[in-house]
Amino acid sequence: MDNIFKWKSDLIPQKSKSAFYQGVKIHRMTPGSNIKKLYITNDIGKYLSCPCCSKKLYKTSITIPYGDKYYGTDCIGYTCGKHYFLNKSKRLRQILFENQYARPINIDYTYYFYDYYKMQSIFYNNDNYELMLLIKPPGKTTKNGKALIISNRTNEISDKIYVLDYKTDLTRKILTGVCKFEEKTIIFDNKEYNVPFIINKNHGSGFSSIIKKVIIKDGGGYSWSIKNNYYELVDVLLYSPFTKQYELTKATYDVDLERYFMDISIYKEFARNYGNPGLILYTESWNDSFDSLDFLNEESLLHAFGYNVNQNDNLSQYERHSILADVIDLEIMSQKSIVALLKGCIARGAGNKYYYACHKWEEDIKFVIDYKANPERFIISST
Repeated sequence: MDNIFKWKSDLIPQKSKSAFYQGVKIHRMTPGSNIKKLYITNDIGKYLSCPCCSKKLYKTSITIPYGDKYYGTDCIGYTCGKHYFLNKSKRLRQILFENQYARPINIDYTYYFYDYYKMQSIFYNNDNYELMLLIKPPGKTTKNGKALIISNRTNEISDKIYVLDYKTDLTRKILTGVCKFEEKTIIFDNKEYNVPFIINKNHGSGFSSIIKKVIIKDGGGYSWSIKNNYYELVDVLLYSPFTKQYELTKATYDVDLERYFMDISIYKEFARNYGNPGLILYTESWNDSFDSLDFLNEESLLHAFGYNVNQNDNLSQYERHSILADVIDLEIMSQKSIVALLKGCIARGAGNKYYYACHKWEEDIKFVIDYKANPERFIISST
């Protein structure tokens, strides 16, 4: 059935346009380039002739380039270039929606979902709609299929097409299942549904409000960060290891540079309430008058949580150890990483000038080594 194989042009005789390799027909032309539309159906067998033009169907294979490999699958097709196939492969869905060669191919679910034309029209004609889930009850025909459109507002359009606000608890649970864990079943309206297809206008597999990286910047996520027409205050979704689903928080979005930034206080509050979201953290820096992004290093991250040994702030031993305990229990940094960092600080600060700082670092190293990590304390306090 499905094969992933490296393209080998020498497999095709010099005067031939195609040949069979591992049971899959490969073409000298760029595979997939002659395919304009792929009709998806869950029952190829009942179509002896094309439901569009009545031409006779025949069994063939197609190949679609993906990186340095080509993906082949059996399908039913006919001479005008439209192909029907059973889409049972998660890998094939990924290729069709994500790689640049497959993007020009129009995926049509008319023969899989009874009301697809109506669903498609509503989804593509509204700029606020980004993600559409095509769902149907297990064991039922496609006439029972529905469309769930994820947006920034709630509006039930009909008995088969729903627009769900991504900020509601129900929608966040659905997004967690299909985007985070790639589940193929969801609970909607107290019923179980299969999710055979997810359609994203941006050809991705997720939802733009689910962020995986953010710039730590003063004011991000607060109204006073909106200093120009390019900045927007938005709700974003971060995964919570405590609740096991996406949770809401605020960030500022730079429309021009397509970046999210967040004040460290918002990040810390989320981490304390919901656990470490696993974000990749960046800071902005200036290089030859151009801003660039740098990873937020562990020393800066520890300082961002309030830890320091300078005499101006003069944190007590209890305050420093409380901060270190929080960082460990929230799994922001490991005990091993903290110890290595503080030992590096001592090595750099050796000498009479940093005597008091080194003494505090030594106290803190001993505390970290002896500390019994207790991540559960935040989970209990958040419930």
